[in-house]
Amino acid sequence: MFRLKDLKYIVKNENVRINSMDLLRGFAILLMYWDHWLWVNDKGLMEGRLITRLAEPLFALLLGYFLVGRTQESLKRRFLHLVIAALISNFFFYQMVGHFDILASFIVVYILKILGLPLYWLGLIGILVNGFLPQDIFDYGVGMVLWQVALGSQIREKKGLAILLGTGFGACIFQNLGDALAMIFTLPAIALIKMGEHWKNVCVPMVCEMGKKPLVSYVSQFPVLWIIRQFLQ
Repeated sequence: MFRLKDLKYIVKNENVRINSMDLLRGFAILLMYWDHWLWVNDKGLMEGRLITRLAEPLFALLLGYFLVGRTQESLKRRFLHLVIAALISNFFFYQMVGHFDILASFIVVYILKILGLPLYWLGLIGILVNGFLPQDIFDYGVGMVLWQVALGSQIREKKGLAILLGTGFGACIFQNLGDALAMIFTLPAIALIKMGEHWKNVCVPMVCEMGKKPLVSYVSQFPVLWIIRQFLQ
């Protein structure tokens, strides 16, 4: 059975994996592929893109889940990888959409984590002020993403979920439609992660491989989407 005292060992030994979490992360990336393909083809929420709202909360929750127990050295190394991936993805994403993608929000999360600021309180405050922050810079509000990341961390630490969830959904009425939908789909995403904790060895090989290299898997879609978008225009 997985125990909290095993966290540091899992973080330090990169060969130790939680198969079910790799599967969920790969699944989230596949949903993003499908969502972005539908977007390129000008499809709306009711034309297949509603269910893909699950992708972002699952991705953000798992980010928070795996931040628990990371050393400063590990955080800084992963931050460098994240910055490189965000530069590549947003070279294409920003041209297509006019704002920055989810990786840019993750960079903000990592900076705050490296500075030693408590994600739990940042998540609480973030979701309360998110609806009043500028909404045209990031694909999803940074305050809302902070809330999801904090939830992911609390799932792994097995505490504090009720207050975060209650505060978040109390503030849901102040969010724009995109963030509100992402918050609603956070609930099934939490359920999937809970299931993943129970059945840790579940794995679909190809999807798990994508989940083991999430940044590479995520970024690789954008050059293709950009070319398709240029062709369709």
